Amino acid sequence: MRHAQLLAVDTPEALAQVAGTASLVSEFEAARKLLAGYDGGGNDALLRDLDEGYRVLTTADASLASIRHRLLELDQALDNQIAAMERLSGQVLTSAENMAGRATLERVRERRELRSQLALVGDDPARLPPEVIARLMEGRLDVPRISGEVQTVVVLLADLGRQLQLADSADLLVSIRYNEIVQEINRVRQALASIYNSNEATSQQADLARELDTVIENLAGIMVSREDSVYHLREQYLAEQKAQQNVLADVVLAMGQMRDALRAVETYSMAEADRAVREAQAVASAGRVTLIAVTLVVIAVLGVFGFRTMQRVIKPLAEMRDQMKAISDEASQAGDLSVRIHTGRNDEIGQTAEAFNSMMATFQETIRAIVQAAEELSGASSRLQDLSKSSRSVSDSQQNEAEQVAAA
Repeated sequence: MRHAQLLAVDTPEALAQVAGTASLVSEFEAARKLLAGYDGGGNDALLRDLDEGYRVLTTADASLASIRHRLLELDQALDNQIAAMERLSGQVLTSAENMAGRATLERVRERRELRSQLALVGDDPARLPPEVIARLMEGRLDVPRISGEVQTVVVLLADLGRQLQLADSADLLVSIRYNEIVQEINRVRQALASIYNSNEATSQQADLARELDTVIENLAGIMVSREDSVYHLREQYLAEQKAQQNVLADVVLAMGQMRDALRAVETYSMAEADRAVREAQAVASAGRVTLIAVTLVVIAVLGVFGFRTMQRVIKPLAEMRDQMKAISDEASQAGDLSVRIHTGRNDEIGQTAEAFNSMMATFQETIRAIVQAAEELSGASSRLQDLSKSSRSVSDSQQNEAEQVAAA
């Protein structure tokens, strides 16, 4: 994703907006730690291959970002130089057209002057002044034609400049420079030299030709001569493109290496996971057997413990029950409440027996008090009966004495 973004951007400003590698590095390191922790040190060779692929990938990524930055800067510099070249070409075309126009006007003026002179001599050329005849006989400098050639060459040079910008190989770049541009520049400069070196050219035409020659020289510098020319910029651009292809090949190689390493780690991890599952299943089976055995042992121990506990609890309760029944029979038959339960224990059963003995002691004291009160009540009743008999005897005696008195 990041590499595609690096290749897709078309300006240095857009390149600066491409996501950095900090988050990607953090994610890889976190995943790498998880793999190392899961592996447990048994797969170091595979992880080393993964680390090597990651190292190559990060190095190639940094190189790709740097190359893309230089390519975009070169692309902008090429656009600027092409724009400058087009401005100079336009300037040359305008100046050449101006020079051709002035030369044409000068020629028209000369023809009018010649016609005037011919009219004065009755249209007989032999009667013209010798200097005029000599000027007509010698070859004339054709400034408009030369200006037209200059314009044609400049248009061709502008097209060759665009071809330089689009050249896709160093050989084509060299061919365009030396086989076409240099020759055309030499041709146009020779044409301009024929103007400013000619005795027939006016001073104004010579000056314009020299100015055009200077502009053409600057145009040649922008196209092929200077260090920042279109030719050298494109040469650097092609070199950077080649470097970019090499880096992309390294990226593909590193990604393939990392992919293979990850697959190997995945295969190893799956094998380790299967082995761990089998071991876990074996441990689980052994654990189930152990659990069953332990459960049976616990059940047996609990059974024995329960049986012993029941014996320890039920037997003393049965003994205490028998003693209480014997006490009840003894009390009902002989009225003996002095019999007690003896267990010799200090637990809850012994405490229950002590409570029963305490209750029997209370019953015994209560019965003893009742018996004593009954005995006392019986003695009082006997004394009251004797007193009643004595009173009845006295009453009978008194009655007899009263009857005797009455009879007398």
